[in-house]
Amino acid sequence: MGGPRRGPAELGFPWLLGAPIGQNEPALPMLRKTSPFVLLVAVTVLACWKVLFRDFTLLAGSDMARAYFPYFDVAAFWLKKGVLLLWDPHVYSGKPFMGEPQPGLFYPLNLLVMLVRARGGGVNQTAMQGLLILNYFLASGFVYLLARDLRLGPWAALLAGAGFAYGGFTSQLYGYVNKFSGFVWMPFTLLFFRRALREPARQARLRAACASAVGLSLAFLPGHHAPPILTGGLLLFYAAFSVFAGREAPGVRRWLWALQTFAAVGGIAVLVTAVQWLPSAEWARHVYRWVGEGPPVRWGEPIPYSVLGRAGNQLPQNAFSLLLPYFSAGVNLYVGGPLLLLALVGFLFGKGQDARFFGAAALACFFVSLGELSALHGWLHSLLPGLWFARDVFFYLVPFQLSVAMLAGYGLDALVEGASGEPDPALRVFLRRLGWGVGALTAAALVLAAALHLYRDLAFDNRYLTGLGGLAAYLTSFGTLLFSCSIWYPISPPGSRPRGAAAAVRTPTSAHSGNHRRRRSS
Repeated sequence: MGGPRRGPAELGFPWLLGAPIGQNEPALPMLRKTSPFVLLVAVTVLACWKVLFRDFTLLAGSDMARAYFPYFDVAAFWLKKGVLLLWDPHVYSGKPFMGEPQPGLFYPLNLLVMLVRARGGGVNQTAMQGLLILNYFLASGFVYLLARDLRLGPWAALLAGAGFAYGGFTSQLYGYVNKFSGFVWMPFTLLFFRRALREPARQARLRAACASAVGLSLAFLPGHHAPPILTGGLLLFYAAFSVFAGREAPGVRRWLWALQTFAAVGGIAVLVTAVQWLPSAEWARHVYRWVGEGPPVRWGEPIPYSVLGRAGNQLPQNAFSLLLPYFSAGVNLYVGGPLLLLALVGFLFGKGQDARFFGAAALACFFVSLGELSALHGWLHSLLPGLWFARDVFFYLVPFQLSVAMLAGYGLDALVEGASGEPDPALRVFLRRLGWGVGALTAAALVLAAALHLYRDLAFDNRYLTGLGGLAAYLTSFGTLLFSCSIWYPISPPGSRPRGAAAAVRTPTSAHSGNHRRRRSS
């Protein structure tokens, strides 16, 4: 396994390797360009098999039944008659339908769904479910493009895309169709915002800024303000992080360029979405906003922080559900042991400024999602005007999931890089020690189960014993994976030159041996 690092083409995957996005390369066959997305389509089909092949539906939940489906249904009914519904006479004493952003009347994909023929003239339920499935594919595809633009390997990029779309909190967003449709554009917007900050040519920067603004616009047009607000916050955090964590010392010029780019993206997005937010702002002046508890608020009245801190916040113990499914007091964050392991490797051993950014973003978003239990949540809502408008803090778990998925990609690249000729001894030690730690937890679970059975006379079919047994089995498989990685991961490539402390120790010895041989020969 020594020698120079082999690329995927040499490992037997020439059809999957393309040069990183934005790098000059010769013309590639169509199969080579599209094969990663074909794989993501296959993953989407496998993940949504119940909906595609069995009698299951994604059109479930209180918000879907009371709001989103009726919005789509009435808009589709009139759109098929050639009428864009601007006024709804059937709600209250009549209300401006275009002033209500939640139907997403100006979102292109929503319009396509509404135009599909349906029995009775309303929305086609199969087409609406198809929109949700398409959202999963778009989420995975955009993260794949972002990861390739960050110079991650093709397999690492595919892992990041699948990890974002089908794991953790993102996989549960189908019940909020307008929010889900908006959040899928977050990685797309970040991809081109990063390019706008780093492209050397002026025209390339302008094109990237416009593309990022289009992504931010498409995050708002599906019908909810939370996706563009959180996406904008992620862009602002990336701009600040790139200034402070860059190789060059932060200066006024770099700050101005980052702020100008951010303002340009936001300004273009405001102009593009004016067709939606102008009537919505006018309608909002005449209505009350329900904020979850307490009295509703009027236009211009901020939501009290006592409400913001409890609006959809999660609990700290929910972090255990990242590893153990449904091991939480609320929202389930399960991503699985392998993905979490790779994300931890990427957090500790990922190379480059962007790896550090996603590590910082994951920590920040997780703590903000705790709401009133986190001081960071209070600081941000006190210092950043308008952030309170997003209200539900559990939506910070979407950029958290994006960061975890990207870190997993960095972790896979770190393992592959070590296996192909550039191992990191610290990574091998980390994998082995983590494996021993998981082994200790497995033994503790088995000992506790045996003690409950022997000293408390609990039967083996007791729910506590079955739970501990399942936990031990899960940890055993996870520990086996860790030990396999530590054994498979090389200590150092054969025939390679020692580096660091080893080189400092061996070099004088070899020099002394050479002098000794010369003295003997003389």
